[in-house]
Parts: sequence; C-alpha cells; structure tokens
Amino acid sequence: MDDILPVHKAVRYTGEKWAALFVDQRRAALAKRGLVASGDLQSQLGYGATDDPANYRCAVLIAFPGYGRIAEMKRVQHDKWGRNAISRVEAWIRAKGVDKFLPGFMAKYNFTTPPKDTVLRMAWGVMVSRSGGKFKRTKWYNAAKTAAINDLYNEVALANADAALDVVKNSFDFKRYAQVRGRE
Repeated sequence: MDDILPVHKAVRYTGEKWAALFVDQRRAALAKRGLVASGDLQSQLGYGATDDPANYRCAVLIAFPGYGRIAEMKRVQHDKWGRNAISRVEAWIRAKGVDKFLPGFMAKYNFTTPPKDTVLRMAWGVMVSRSGGKFKRTKWYNAAKTAAINDLYNEVALANADAALDVVKNSFDFKRYAQVRGRE
C-alpha cells in the first residue's frame, strides 16, 4: 500500500492540474464566443479530485450548471426533410408494411433473423439512398473535451512511469543485490 502511494499522488496531482487547465480553457472558450453576459456560468465552473487510495482510485470531477451544456452543443443543420425525418420514414415503412421491405433487407445484409432495430435500419437506408449517399450518421462529440482527455491520458502515463521509477529506486536494496551477486 505504501509503495503505491507515490504513484497515486502523482496521478491525483496530474488530474488536478489537468482539470484546472480544462476549466480555464472552457471559461476562455465561453468568453471568446460571448455566450455568458452575466458571468454566472463562468464563475460556477469548478473542479475537484476525490481519493480512494485503499482501492487505488482517483477521480477528477468537473462541474457546471445544467444550462451550461447548451453552450457546448453542436449546431444541427436540418436537411430538406425536416427535423424528424428518420421517425417519419419509420412511420412510413410501418404504414406500408414492414413485411414488404423485410425480404430485401434480410437478403442485402445476409441476416438470418431480423435485428431488433430493423425498422430504424431500413429508415436510414431509405434516407441515405434518397439523399445520394450524403445523409449519414455522424458522431456527436465535443472535440475540445476529447483532445483534453487524450492529453490527460498521456500526462497520467508519464506521471505513472516517473512515480513508479521513484518507488522502485527507493524500495530496491542495491547493496543487498550486489552482495547476492557476489559483486561486493
């Protein structure tokens, strides 16, 4: 337990340093976009770290009011079919009869039994084919957060390596090792 403590401290320190930097970057991004006139959101962004060395855990917590997430949301451009195009195509497939579409769908994807989300997959197929292949699902993610988490992962890996090296250096008895090997 005591041997792992320096590694745990290094991970916690790195996590806190990263959280402070991440929160500062979010504040700067909000200010740059002019999204917070009153400054309430900027002042309420916070972070902290929790410890559980007995279970070898350290967590970094980042908090902000719920309405702050709206500022980070991706802008959605709706196509000519409108906001709920997929649900409307699903309703159209159900109205026409799923059984009419099912044999072709099963043959195209070599399914032996239909998946649970068959109608949704059919609706996406219809949308993609009618839009010339340009209407595809895209991942919804926060690029800034993804990049920051990658940085955190790399920093923790480096801190872990350095702290583990220090633990080995401090706990290893080089003189005893030399005596056992007959070099002293």
